[in-house]
Amino acid sequence: MTSFDVAGDAGATQTVGNGDTLTLQGSGGITKVTMSATDTATISLENTAVTPGSYTLASITVDAQGRITAASSGSVSVPSGANPTATVSGTAVNGTAGTFMRSDAAPALADTAVTPGSYTNASLTVDAQGRLTAASSGAGGASEIPNSLGSSMTGTYPPSEHLGVGYNGTNWNNAPLNTSWANGLTRIRPHVMQQSGTLSKVVLWVAALPTGGSDQDFEIGLWNAGTNNIAGTLKCTAPVTVAEAGSTGIVTGEWAAEAGEDLTIAIGEVYWVGFFGTYGSSAAATQLYFFGGSDMSSYPARRTNNSTASTSDMGRFYPTTSGSPSTVGDNPTINNADAASAQWPIMWYQLA
Repeated sequence: MTSFDVAGDAGATQTVGNGDTLTLQGSGGITKVTMSATDTATISLENTAVTPGSYTLASITVDAQGRITAASSGSVSVPSGANPTATVSGTAVNGTAGTFMRSDAAPALADTAVTPGSYTNASLTVDAQGRLTAASSGAGGASEIPNSLGSSMTGTYPPSEHLGVGYNGTNWNNAPLNTSWANGLTRIRPHVMQQSGTLSKVVLWVAALPTGGSDQDFEIGLWNAGTNNIAGTLKCTAPVTVAEAGSTGIVTGEWAAEAGEDLTIAIGEVYWVGFFGTYGSSAAATQLYFFGGSDMSSYPARRTNNSTASTSDMGRFYPTTSGSPSTVGDNPTINNADAASAQWPIMWYQLA
């Protein structure tokens, strides 16, 4: 052979002739060629300045050929645990602390300007996050008790109507009387509701406290209207206690629903109202303000007794069973009525 051609990845093809030497040359620090024998050339990768080994969180330098020419391990700053110092409020706060919140820690809820406590007839201010930011108690608005109950009634009270009388009836000359209902009987009158809502309290108007040596207990009851609108199942009761050492004026009791019943009422619903008081006809009993029988005769009432005597009053009835409304129970037999001079206590209800 007198000659042969040699070609590479780049550059022109060269002809090697007799007497020429073919040289295999490494590329500038990347590769090197070692003649290890007469007919053997070994091509290898040049070492870099990088120390062989493993690096963590490494910082590296890469050359144009993609080789790592410098490498070093780094470190991370791990924050320590700490308890929260900021509170949760309605405004976002960007923190700068180099700590993380412990898994069992919790930020506190920031206080508002509202004074903790109970409020009645409350006026409230609520922020965008649903928190109360202002609260105050109100007076409950002007009295909407019909006829204002005469000059003896002072103060302001939530809207309502007289139980058993509605918007009819005139205060019986503002003259309080001792309860004069002897024989332990519950007196009953019908009532058409003029509000909708949930019953909360029943209210009695006390003129003088009992003097018989013990407190006096009352119980107010509401019966659902049954067949033909006569008294049906007992809906709820409200006990009221007038203490000997108590105060005159407004005395209230809490309504409690009977089993299977609730305290909701609606405008136009018909109920029967029962009133019961201990002490009988004793002169030491609580003095209440009353409506007189002749002053409530205009109120629509269903006559449920069979008596046609002139002394039979269509306005106030009582069952044959003695005792309080809760004792009388469901579907009472109401076959008696009081004389025309009978009274009915001034009482009303409040909604929740």
